[in-house]
Parts: sequence; structure tokens; C-alpha cells
Amino acid sequence: MHSILISSLCFLCTSLAGTSLLAQSNTIPKGWDQKEGNSESWAGFRFAPARVQSFIKLASLPFTSKTIRGLKIRRDGLRTTRFQAHSNPISITLSAKAAPETFRFPSAVSFDRNLGQDQSLVLTKKNIHFPRLALPRTPPAPFSVDLPFAKPFTLNKPTGLIIDIKVYATATQNSYWMADAQGQRIFTSPFGRRQSLGVGCPRDFYSYSTMVYPGSGPLQTYGFSRTTKVRIGMVWFGSSTTQWGSTKLPYQIPSTTCSVYNDAFIVKATLTDPKHAGRMEVDWGTFLPWERIAGLKFPFQMAVWDPGFNRVEFRLSRGNILTVGNGFPKTVETFELYNYQSSFRKVDPDTAKPYFYRYASTIFQAY
Repeated sequence: MHSILISSLCFLCTSLAGTSLLAQSNTIPKGWDQKEGNSESWAGFRFAPARVQSFIKLASLPFTSKTIRGLKIRRDGLRTTRFQAHSNPISITLSAKAAPETFRFPSAVSFDRNLGQDQSLVLTKKNIHFPRLALPRTPPAPFSVDLPFAKPFTLNKPTGLIIDIKVYATATQNSYWMADAQGQRIFTSPFGRRQSLGVGCPRDFYSYSTMVYPGSGPLQTYGFSRTTKVRIGMVWFGSSTTQWGSTKLPYQIPSTTCSVYNDAFIVKATLTDPKHAGRMEVDWGTFLPWERIAGLKFPFQMAVWDPGFNRVEFRLSRGNILTVGNGFPKTVETFELYNYQSSFRKVDPDTAKPYFYRYASTIFQAY
């Protein structure tokens, strides 16, 4: 009887231990070993040249102490479009000690700035093959694309994990291949947004700005005045788009097609470049990392002194309102910054800046 009891207890312990082992997730983000993600990832797997950074917060890591010797990815298990086989040289850098604020306010001007001091190049331009995998009968597909590290990476008290992938190609590539990914449906603008007001004079005097949020890279305003000579230009920010003293805005200057869209209170001068559609630009410096400025709105406009253009001898751009971004929500589990080459955009994986973002990340299996 005693031996039967001992045997039963041993069997129970073994079963429980086995259950515990089976429950241990090895996917990054955690919990997707046997489940299909709700999204797909194309940057780095379909398009090339490309660069993509996956940000996985600490709470979404399956472990906080582990030596990782490689990663695997799997094809999206729901897409019915036939996948296209291709191969690309790939480099991977990992960082598990990025500054905590990086997961809220990552750099929008440099991929490299997001990596912590522990960053480690674990794979260097290794040719990786992406096969033409068939749609699985029952999702998810197996993790079949291996990214073996040249040297291991050890997680030890991480702040989170950044997986930085560079994909190289000698020409613009668009080979249909979607990796399984997991994301959240969040509709916010972490990098801020720009709204246009009215039209310029001439109508194609377009004006723009870089997107900003607390602690992001420098704010730059730029536009195309269409001048054919070097002229003095001005860029100004205001505080109101409805009133300038007793004058209502927008205000159309008599006998012209030009309108003023804000009450200028800070002005910077520059010169136009006639070789590039009269381009003009002004740097305004870096936004301080103060969360209280998130969401603030700053109207701006541009003007160029151009004798003979009209009765007031000025060209004016359209109006704009720049809204400072709120960064990535604290509740978001994962996200990606990425950029890839297309017919409209040249990309060098080593020097490219982040261009897109998404509230999702590729599902990786760590081993």
C-alpha cells in the first residue's frame, strides 16, 4: 500500500512537472506557441532592402533570464495568396537594456538610438531562405524559417527586448511572404500629426514638418515655394488660427490669392533653393522629454519675399497645424518601427531612418 502511494505521488509530481514544462512559452511575445496571431508582418520578409525594429515590453517576454541562440519565424497561417520563395542576407542586433522611456518614446529619426548599451550583433549578413510555404490546414504554421545566431545573447534583468533586423538586397524586392504577428487595435498617432489649412500662393507652395513627440528628434519645417531664384524666406509659428488681435483668421490679403493662417509670434529666416523647387527649411531644435507637451498644437506658415510676384511681393504657403504626439500608449504590448525600399523611396538598412510604425510585432520562437 505504501509503495503504491509513493508511486502515485511520483506519477502526480511527474505529470505536474510535465504540465509546467508544456506551459512554458518560448515565443516572443509570449503565449503564441500554439495560437495564430491576429496580424501579419511584411517589413523585412516581403520587401527589401528593409529595416525593422520589434519592441517587446517586459511584461510580454516569456522569460527574463535565458541564453538565446537563435530565433525562428513562421508564415502567416491565414493568407491564401501564394507565397514567393526568395533569399536575403540578414543581420540581427538584440538589446535588452534599452532605456525604459524608449518603449514609450522611441527615436523617430534613428534606429540606432533606440538600442541600449548592451546591444549585440548576433547575426551578420547571413543568407536566409524564405521558402514558398503552403497554407497550413490548421493554423498556426510551424516555425520553419531559422535565424541562427553567430553568438548567443543572454537575457538578464531586461527592461524589455528590441529585435533589430536589417535585410539587404541589390535591387528593390517585393516577394510575397508574410510572417505571423500579434498586435493591438489602437488608433493613436504616437509621432504626432500635421493638418493643412487652405492653399498657398502659388497653390503649389506646399509646406511640411517632421512629426514630433516629447524627446523626439529635431523639429524641422520645410516647404517648396516654387521660386526660380534665391530669395529670403521666413517660417513662423503662431498660437491661434482664428484671431490675430482684432483681425479674424484666415485673412486674405486684398487683391491677392494669399492668406494668413495664424498669428505669428516666433519667426526664423532662411534662403530658398531654386534648384529644388524653391525649397526652404528651418530647424527648430529638439523637443524636451516633457510629457505635458504631448497633444499641444502649434500652427505654422511660410513666406518668401519675391519682388514682382504680386502687389505685396510675397509668396505664402498654405497653413499648417502641428500636433505633438503622445508617444506609444503605456498599455501597448508590442510595436514595430520599420522602413523598406520601394519605387518611391531608397533605403539603406544601415543608415535608414524609421518611416512607418505599427502596433504589432512578428511572433518569434526563441531557442
